[in-house]
Amino acid sequence: MRLLNRWTVFRLCYALYQLCAFVLSLVLVPFFAMHQRGRVRLLERIGVWNLPSADYVWFHGASVGELNGLRPVLEAVRSQFPDQKILLTATSGPALAAFCKAVDEVRVLPFDSCVWLRSAIGTAHINALIIAETELWPGLIQVASKQAVPIYLINAVLSDYSWPWYRQLHFFVGPILTKFRAILVAGQVSAMRLRELGVHPDRVLVTGNTKYALPIPETRGRAAKIFAVDRPVLVLGSVRPGEGEIWLDAIEQELRLGSYNLILAPRHQERFNYFAVELKRRGLAYRRRSEANFSHPILEQILLLDTIGELSHFYAYAALAFVGGSLVDEGGHNPLEPAAYGVPVCCGPFTRNVTEVVERLQKAGALRVVQSQDDIRQCVLEWAGTSAGASAGLLSQQIWREYAAIGNRIVGTLMDMGLRDALSGARSREVTV
Repeated sequence: MRLLNRWTVFRLCYALYQLCAFVLSLVLVPFFAMHQRGRVRLLERIGVWNLPSADYVWFHGASVGELNGLRPVLEAVRSQFPDQKILLTATSGPALAAFCKAVDEVRVLPFDSCVWLRSAIGTAHINALIIAETELWPGLIQVASKQAVPIYLINAVLSDYSWPWYRQLHFFVGPILTKFRAILVAGQVSAMRLRELGVHPDRVLVTGNTKYALPIPETRGRAAKIFAVDRPVLVLGSVRPGEGEIWLDAIEQELRLGSYNLILAPRHQERFNYFAVELKRRGLAYRRRSEANFSHPILEQILLLDTIGELSHFYAYAALAFVGGSLVDEGGHNPLEPAAYGVPVCCGPFTRNVTEVVERLQKAGALRVVQSQDDIRQCVLEWAGTSAGASAGLLSQQIWREYAAIGNRIVGTLMDMGLRDALSGARSREVTV
């Protein structure tokens, strides 16, 4: 009876959720249409995908960071099952630009109404759905489950910040989580929390996070091909308003003295002009990445990275990297992106999204936490282009290597948990609740 009541409550909640999701989507369409970022692939948000009829492996992540975390699995599927078509979706339209050549189809995920989702899928056949982190869209998961699609969640994290919400909504979230064939989590704490929400222990596996298994393009030490004058390069990555100004205040004098080159990478597309205006207001000459093809090095000492999906490439040129979203309370971003290139790293104190790896790097002496302009100036002075910075960079790369092996482990686990059979055409159709 308790089980029956649990599923009855879930069905009622899901029906209400679907009603709200559909009505809200109708309200949001004109709102999205009024904003530049929202207009990107807007029709895809209401299920206008025009997806060619074929068999697909569907990968989904929220934005660039989550999509990068899917790369090791995506590449393994492409290598082992070359005949499988790959569909990649995100909730952010601009995030897909960097992945168009790596997959067969890219789309923006529709609003989470079964009406739009079923319309989007159309006659396509989904062999498996692999979701990154905690993109737990009830409509998406339920529609896939009803079509007997094996669903996998990788890089799952239930943080201290989000856990109270999941616990309060256990009557709704718990049944959704049971739809997954396997949930691969980053650590033991998240595994324990998922089991508490009702996921069968055999389906929760602690494997680490593929977000940290990053490939290294052969670009290290090519800064002279960007800048005409060879100086130590500071890279400010995924920078938000509020923290970019702190950095510019701290290093503006050194920039005017010609001590450093700077690559400034705003986190979101709509902030490109914001930081362009800020640099112009300070009288600092800069070149936009979109206007530079690097056939000749740029004369300016500041490059404004106004493109999507290139930041990890440009970390390779850094003498020191700051990983943003951390001097303002946004939870931080992946410090192993610059660490992969042997770059010393600094970040702010707000790193709840990447606590484990920040603590690991900091303990090894490969990362510093900066909280003020004085901290920034001291870090730049001691680490940018110095022997101490080079030593810290070697330590950061050593930590990255420890995490890099995670990708192969997660791919193997997914294959063992049924993905290999699903992609080989031996998928078993399970009865759904």
